[in-house]
Amino acid sequence: MRLGRSLATLLVAALAPGCSLATLTGDPTSSGQRMERATSALEQGDFGAAERDLRWLAARCETGAHGRSALLLLAAAQLDTSNPYASAQAAADLAARYLRLPDASAEELPVARALYRVAVDLGAQPVHGPISTSGLDGWEPLADRFAACDANEPRYVWKSLPDPPPGSTTAARIEALEEEIMMRTDSLAALERRVTSLRARTGEMDAAVERITALEAEIERIRELLKRPPLGPLPDGP
Repeated sequence: MRLGRSLATLLVAALAPGCSLATLTGDPTSSGQRMERATSALEQGDFGAAERDLRWLAARCETGAHGRSALLLLAAAQLDTSNPYASAQAAADLAARYLRLPDASAEELPVARALYRVAVDLGAQPVHGPISTSGLDGWEPLADRFAACDANEPRYVWKSLPDPPPGSTTAARIEALEEEIMMRTDSLAALERRVTSLRARTGEMDAAVERITALEAEIERIRELLKRPPLGPLPDGP
């Protein structure tokens, strides 16, 4: 299954109307300007530049809808096969963060859920416990709400995240196939060792047959000698 650059690009296009990219201010430090710069970088395949702006947006609750969309785009970028920094586990963690936001967008929740399921299908560990607010792999801590910076607001809405049936993910099927290949490889190696052993035993048997043949020939020669008439009487005298 190839997600490719089209995954992030399609998600950018889907989120663009909600971000009002056509009405951005000219302020280079504004949320809208950063989102425009990040989405442009994603479309060009510059994931490093895109992540820097998306992380900035996702780390600040006051960025509002742009911050929520940035969190979703970060998850999508982590599943893009063109991204040299891609990580299915990071994608699952980021999508899980979005799914548990208290102010998550109803329109974007299905996208976050799909991203989470794709990440788990590709081998990420499902998120069962609380999500740490300390950031991912040294990232700047991510916001736990957007457009609701009041500390009295709930930090997360506890939701159980969808788990796939055991053994149904692509990663699980690949692992099962690898185990089967290893078993067959071990069986082949054992068969090769048995063939080698049989060849060695065959060589020993061939040598024994040659030895037996030689002994039988010697016995036959002796028998021929015994069949000859005895010599006459010895002459008189010394």
